[in-house]
Amino acid sequence: MGLYDFTTKEVLNKVFRTASGGTVSVNDGTTQERLNAVLDTTNNRLNVSLANTYWAFCHNIKSDLDQDEIYLPWSDDTDTATAGNRTAFQTMYDMTLKKFTVRIGSVDAAHNLTLKVESVADEDTFSAGNSVTIASATIAHDGTNHKVYSFNEADFNVEPMVKAGDLAILTLQADVDPQSTDNELYMSSMWDVVLTS
Repeated sequence: MGLYDFTTKEVLNKVFRTASGGTVSVNDGTTQERLNAVLDTTNNRLNVSLANTYWAFCHNIKSDLDQDEIYLPWSDDTDTATAGNRTAFQTMYDMTLKKFTVRIGSVDAAHNLTLKVESVADEDTFSAGNSVTIASATIAHDGTNHKVYSFNEADFNVEPMVKAGDLAILTLQADVDPQSTDNELYMSSMWDVVLTS
């Protein structure tokens, strides 16, 4: 369900808050009265709820997916089989992985894919053996080319949440070699971000 599935009134009902955190119904009173109800005159700002703020990331690569664990990129198409480089995201807030999708360009065999959410604590170096696995999930890929597969939050063994200030890392690994050559892997992740952390 997206933003366009709601009327303006429904959206405003979700975001307007009184100074004490209560909701303000858009159906009650005039626009001016509703805005006055959510205006924090002490701090000269509107009280707006930022719950369920989502950030999306692109992790596309052109690679030969095999049985080696690969670290997925966050800023370009550079993947690597070793920790480090640009394969981490510096979190500003607590982030929970809600969904990860993958579409593999050319597949030669059915296989299982394991996605791991890892982190590196503040003041620690991002290097081999220095990340902590937070959560993992495995899905079965039937070997169909260009078929979209998804990892959802509920598929993970524990909540896939990375704390504010840590590096967020995603790794992907197949249980057999499903590709014979480099091909496109189109991958995206959606994160629920807690802007108050």
